Amino acid sequence: VLWLEDELVEWVTEILGRDFERQTRSVELEGKKIEEFLAARLTGLAVSPGALAAALRTTSVDRAHPSHWTADERRALARTILAASKPRVVAANKCDRAGAAQLAALEARISGIPAVATAADAELTLRRAARAGLVAYRPGDPTFSIPDPGRLSAAQAKALEALRAALVPWGGTGVQPALERLVFDRLHHIVVYPVEDETRWTDSRGRVLPDALLVPADTPARAVAYRVHTDLGDHFVRAVDGRTHRAIAADQPLAANAVVRIVARK
Repeated sequence: VLWLEDELVEWVTEILGRDFERQTRSVELEGKKIEEFLAARLTGLAVSPGALAAALRTTSVDRAHPSHWTADERRALARTILAASKPRVVAANKCDRAGAAQLAALEARISGIPAVATAADAELTLRRAARAGLVAYRPGDPTFSIPDPGRLSAAQAKALEALRAALVPWGGTGVQPALERLVFDRLHHIVVYPVEDETRWTDSRGRVLPDALLVPADTPARAVAYRVHTDLGDHFVRAVDGRTHRAIAADQPLAANAVVRIVARK
């Protein structure tokens, strides 16, 4: 994990360092902002202006004289840019062969990056068994049940019980929690549910909560309309909250787990 983190830092450092002194002297002479230069340099990495500004605030560099930055300062900035722009979660795999002490030791060494104990092989096994109807399991469940033990061979029953015992200390395979921690806690996304009937929470075919959209927190109603269909965004009038039945304005951010109907001009 630490090796990969260092490799990423070196990669960003190398991008920053290309002809750095000559080009930053031009930035200084022309009175340009270092933020603009860095944003252009890192375009391919999709670093947001906010993340770049946060990295510069927390890194001890002379923003007025970037041509004087040392290699170590550029490396420190690269590490901070990665932390600010690319939130990460470590999926500590094969937790069924490890202990809590090992996970704690890993978290101590990768301070600032959450680690979630996972068992990917166990997750794959349970999903395949669920598709075959051998177990009742949904991703994220802490355990599983066996609806019809008579369908299992002795070897299958033994393997599943061993799997259950291995996962008990961890409360499941950890795969779904790792994904949710990354999406909701680190990337700060929420789920919203667009519907056509805000009373029954259905679409035109009567399906309940037919769609779920992952969007950044504070996404306004019109932006969600565009995610559903361009015409809904172009002709947006208002959204209607499926819980309170109140109108939601175009620029009003939606709450997590909001159920909304989009009203548009025809």
